[in-house]
Amino acid sequence: EQIEASQDRRYGGTGLGLARIEGTVTGPGGAVEGALVSAVPVGGAPSEAIDEAMARPSVVARSGAGGGFRLPGLSEGTYAVTATAPGLAAAFQGELTVADGVARSGVALRMQSGGVTYRGRIADKQGQPLPGTMVHADRQTASRGDVFTAAADASGRYAVTLPVGEYDWNGVPA
Repeated sequence: EQIEASQDRRYGGTGLGLARIEGTVTGPGGAVEGALVSAVPVGGAPSEAIDEAMARPSVVARSGAGGGFRLPGLSEGTYAVTATAPGLAAAFQGELTVADGVARSGVALRMQSGGVTYRGRIADKQGQPLPGTMVHADRQTASRGDVFTAAADASGRYAVTLPVGEYDWNGVPA
């Protein structure tokens, strides 16, 4: 059963695309409810450079009961999908092509035990927290769209467990 995500957020673009990506997030204990799932546009050919704006998710949503997720409103193109959840190493699935008006279903994101947990706090120049800021960790690999997302809480704090690797970090205020 596919569950409509309880929260979604759009970056760039219009969010008026008719394509969507659907699937399930699982971990060592089974379905993962509440995982932050992101669709990241990856452009055309692998040799094409992706500018910084492309390395941000188009849609971010939370997985529902049973780990189901739905990422609606995508424009036709190629995406990577990532999932993060507290205490589990993030999942990544790349090179998912979607067509307008079509659902790409059955995407399986499998989170693992282990990884490295990064914690931080997002604040403005005066030190005031920036709740709801989406923090993006762009893993430095040959894979396109390898961008993981965490959300800052009311105090501006975030935590995200990622596979071992090198990352570039940025934040997008709410």
